[in-house]
Amino acid sequence: MSDLNMNYFFNKTYYDFLKNIDSKYIGQEIDEEIKVNGKFIKDIIKENNSVIKEYHYQELSFLQPLQDILSTFEMAVEYPGLLIGIGNNHQANIKGEIALGFNFDYVTGLPYIPGSSLKGKLASVFKYTDYILSKLSINDINDNEKEEFVRKLKTAIFGEDNIPGKDIFIDSFVSDYNNKKILKLDNLAPHHQNEKLLTLGEVNVITMLRLAPGTKIKFNFILTDSIIEVDGEKPHTIKKNDKINLFKETIKDFGIGAKTNVGYGYLVE
Repeated sequence: MSDLNMNYFFNKTYYDFLKNIDSKYIGQEIDEEIKVNGKFIKDIIKENNSVIKEYHYQELSFLQPLQDILSTFEMAVEYPGLLIGIGNNHQANIKGEIALGFNFDYVTGLPYIPGSSLKGKLASVFKYTDYILSKLSINDINDNEKEEFVRKLKTAIFGEDNIPGKDIFIDSFVSDYNNKKILKLDNLAPHHQNEKLLTLGEVNVITMLRLAPGTKIKFNFILTDSIIEVDGEKPHTIKKNDKINLFKETIKDFGIGAKTNVGYGYLVE
């Protein structure tokens, strides 16, 4: 199945069997014991989940022409894994289905972190002025000018209002293949609440996908040096390598993707 596009499989082929199911089931929980084309729905779901878990991805090549201008680095996913795109719709009310979305690139089918998502995450950390300055090893700015310095740097990198930033954040893709299984199933288990008594009731198991621990991700940018100057202070040149180091440290410390508050989404070099 090397020619399979996982984005197409996950978002379309996965539910193709529903075209042959009685329309009365659409919009309600579908009995997994119903047969479609001679197969139980529960078995179809298991087979589809297995295709996703076992699939071997092809090496990415379309960014090769940009190698001379790209700034890149690789990081590896830590336990328990990385969740990307779980807010995307992917549910038909069938027990055992992967009921949360996942980010697969439209063209290559590779799991990926959208450049816009990464840009937003990194930009959000610039509210921590002292953190940014410490990671850049800048310690010679007057306390009264620190926030202004970091604000100007944020604008230079990410832009502000109608001012575009000078740096470009390209989508980040998994970068190790070698027949490695990079996706695993995981579960959330929120509880239903009794309508009359606010006590925990039946466990509602929700299946989702995660990038497996150890999976490498290659982050891609087109960066420029930024000269930042505030009143009464000497100009500071923030070089491309300074930004790369800052981005690495930010991802290590703050994580990326969903549910970083419970341990998902952290990476190491």
